[in-house]
Amino acid sequence: MNYNLPTGIGLQICNPNTLGIVKSAGKIPIDGGAGKIKKCDNEIFDQARRKGIRPNWKNLEADWIVTSDSIFYINPFINVSYEFLFADWLLSFGKNRSYGFNKMMAAVNILNRDNKNDNYILKTSNSAQTNISYVFSKYSN
Repeated sequence: MNYNLPTGIGLQICNPNTLGIVKSAGKIPIDGGAGKIKKCDNEIFDQARRKGIRPNWKNLEADWIVTSDSIFYINPFINVSYEFLFADWLLSFGKNRSYGFNKMMAAVNILNRDNKNDNYILKTSNSAQTNISYVFSKYSN
């Protein structure tokens, strides 16, 4: 499917290793960019420490990538990735706003379809949320 995204594509700011991880999973990246999922970042921090890597602001950076049937959250430096398949996870968009990096950011709620208590919050830009919402709306199970 050819996607005509409502806002500009952010794949150019993603780490090349991030794109490689998505492609090696057999997926085609549609859009991506910088983002934060605190729950995942805590796990990434712990994994880095177990691997003997001293975590810092640079090697803890992560990217999100949306494909036709999932959204990834990937740390390309420590090679940790999380895939949220749209068949298993709902994305909730709305007036949920968070603040970070001295500006208002969008918060995309990622909710497990089977267990609503299992959720993640992706903090990213408002334009990124618009593109993620658009791709998710095109998904059909």
